[in-house]
Amino acid sequence: MALPILTGAQLREVESQMAAATPPLMVRAGAAVAEAARAMTGETGAAILVVAGPGNNGGDAWIAALNLLETFHRVVVLDVTGLPARLETARLAKDAFVAKGGSVVREWPLGPA
Repeated sequence: MALPILTGAQLREVESQMAAATPPLMVRAGAAVAEAARAMTGETGAAILVVAGPGNNGGDAWIAALNLLETFHRVVVLDVTGLPARLETARLAKDAFVAKGGSVVREWPLGPA
């Protein structure tokens, strides 16, 4: 089954329609990303690297990282700018991730030598 590809205008329309959704679109997107990551890693215990910036997609990333941490995955977030998240939902997810002991780095983590 082919997935639809939306134009920028179409995506903004979807986001506008979902603005008042419960749970918010960002929470839904973050949960979907976390589920996809869990499906890829299975029960391997592999570490998961999440890359997050301050924008809306970064908000999705913080929510995904928090979801993964809460399901006992080893998660590291590469916070590419170190700037505060723009939306409250993303800021709350970032704060909760850090409060629960989530690992945040500002440089690309190097693997074992």
